[in-house]
Amino acid sequence: MTMTEEDISTEFSSKDDQIEKNYRRLSLLNDPNYGIILCFLEKFRSLLDLPNYSLQRLEDHLINYQERS
Repeated sequence: MTMTEEDISTEFSSKDDQIEKNYRRLSLLNDPNYGIILCFLEKFRSLLDLPNYSLQRLEDHLINYQERS
């Protein structure tokens, strides 16, 4: 089985995308504002009757949102 230039380009693009996502995830986790958001949600979620939204899902949505910008 031989790889075409398109296959190789897609493979490198996918690796670059994954590296970029990992960088954005690390940046998000090191952002003090993100910590404030997490504390706010933990403290006031039930008081404000906010829906149960997993922190992993929130993190994934924030990272993917940055991707579109």
